[in-house]
Amino acid sequence: MATISTPRSDPTSTLSERVGRGPSRPGILSRAGLTMIGLLFAAFVALFYRWFLVQNRFSLEAMEDWGHVYLIPVVSAGLLWMRREQILKTEPVVFWPGLAPFVLGIVAYFFCVVGVKNHMLQGFSMILTLFGLALLMAGPAMMRWLFLPIAYLGFGVSVSEMIMNYLTFPLKLIASKGAGLILTFLGDMAGFGVHVDGNNITVINSAGVAAPMNVADACSGMRMVIAFIALAAAVALIRCTYWWQRVAVVLLSIPVAVGLNVVRVAVLGIASLFDSNLATGDAHMLIGMLLLVPGFFLFLGVVWVLERVVREDDPPVAGATAKIKTQADAKASIPWPAWFARPVAWSSLSRASFVVPLVVMAASAAGFGAGIRMTGIYLQKLPIHAPENRAVRAIPRITASWEQVGEDRLEKPEVLKALGTENYVTRTYRERFPSDPRKPATLEVHIAYYTGMIDTVPHVPERCFIGGGLDMISASSIYPVTLDQSDWVEDETVPSSLRGRIFTANAMDHNNNRIRRVRLPRDPGSISMNISQYAGPGGLVYTAGYFFVANGGTVARAEGVRLLAFNLEDDYAYYMKVQISSPFVSDAAELAALSGRLLDDLLPHVMMCVPDWIDVEAGAYPEDNPRRARVAASGEG
Repeated sequence: MATISTPRSDPTSTLSERVGRGPSRPGILSRAGLTMIGLLFAAFVALFYRWFLVQNRFSLEAMEDWGHVYLIPVVSAGLLWMRREQILKTEPVVFWPGLAPFVLGIVAYFFCVVGVKNHMLQGFSMILTLFGLALLMAGPAMMRWLFLPIAYLGFGVSVSEMIMNYLTFPLKLIASKGAGLILTFLGDMAGFGVHVDGNNITVINSAGVAAPMNVADACSGMRMVIAFIALAAAVALIRCTYWWQRVAVVLLSIPVAVGLNVVRVAVLGIASLFDSNLATGDAHMLIGMLLLVPGFFLFLGVVWVLERVVREDDPPVAGATAKIKTQADAKASIPWPAWFARPVAWSSLSRASFVVPLVVMAASAAGFGAGIRMTGIYLQKLPIHAPENRAVRAIPRITASWEQVGEDRLEKPEVLKALGTENYVTRTYRERFPSDPRKPATLEVHIAYYTGMIDTVPHVPERCFIGGGLDMISASSIYPVTLDQSDWVEDETVPSSLRGRIFTANAMDHNNNRIRRVRLPRDPGSISMNISQYAGPGGLVYTAGYFFVANGGTVARAEGVRLLAFNLEDDYAYYMKVQISSPFVSDAAELAALSGRLLDDLLPHVMMCVPDWIDVEAGAYPEDNPRRARVAASGEG
């Protein structure tokens, strides 16, 4: 007689019936589960590895601003762990509309790499791809628990410097003035004086010795704003049950960041009374990191207060950690070891739900790399310097029409850190033969050279002058710079395939003797300056203008540097800021006219301090130029 054997009872079969459909399947730590996760993870990293490398460089080079991004994935994983029971009880389903944000994220990433070339938008595109992948493979019900941990990853993306400066610069001025008030109050009691001028604070001890300090320098944004917001968001997501509580805690992060930055600056000011070195360098970062601790407890205190003004019977928001209120709920909860034995729900779904995203990511990664190689574009630019590493301070101190007044201004270490380069010069020139000997024109020139950078937003007078205590009294406007073209000769040796007309001019010494002919930037007759005016103490009005030389061209606005210096066809990238200012001109037009006269003498010398871009594009410079082999191969063909 035939007998029918019944399988032994298995705890996982009961678990499977409760959280999934069908018979028990291999767990997430099984060979099948790990293979699926490993393949998807490998394809994801292969697609976005360039972004991870650049983000790592951002964080390493600016730990005080972006060092927190290393902790963001840890917090996000912790949020997933807190919701493991809700995730386990929710059955995943294939949701094919999730393919739309998945593909959109990949397309947006490609566009932000080769189109707008923006690291921040690339990062958000990557997160959109991850969101689409989770929605496709797990469905809307599961996304209720996955959305916030995925969205939190946005704090791991470095915000564009231009946006950060725009948003945080006013906050830094507030911090400077607030710290000045605190120091003034303490100084009245302790017997030291304080003078506040924009971002500059000078603490004077009882002996009359001044200790000047700059609030993290005149050009940078307020430190750790994003870190405080990320900390507040983490506390809100972990401790708060209701949306309004979460919003309240996150909104408080800005005033908390400003308030603690006020405390930081005040502490640095007091420390400078004992040792001026304590107000510079790593002290900013150390104290900023330490202030995250009171910030954390402040956010916890806010949550404690908010929890006591809400009714217990109010419904919690989606994504909140549910509280077990009954013994039955406690028995129904799933112990954490069972989470690892949970069946891989997506293995019971359509095979296409796994194969399609895997193939799309792998094919996109391979196609992107192949496309880059075939089209000859270069995403990572190589650093390049002038021949013999000629520095900008090598421009002559005296020319045929101008001479230096005083010595070059040397910046403090913390200002240099914000400036981002040591290849700079700040020098004052005066007319040698003015029409009115009693009123010679005087101009301050600041030139800074950049290469090998990971961002292309230069420091400009708008922030630096305001940070120095001046008030902008006229909006920035573009003014053409009129140059003497009588000595210009068009370079007929330049291939017509290169962009723009190229002229050469003589670099002359102070006795008007020729040194050498130098190639000028492309279309030098179109050089313009971005000029604005600022009100200083004593009714003095400063007029300042600037333009940039980048990869052989010129542009008047900082935003245009990205288009010039990061042309996808170029192996190398550099830009140079040329800034000219004076408190002794009547208006912007006069500054533009005087700048033209000064540049008649200096421009050829300035161009000797940058690579000859025609030689770079031809592969003739530098010696290890990758174009050299390509040009030779093309010539042989």
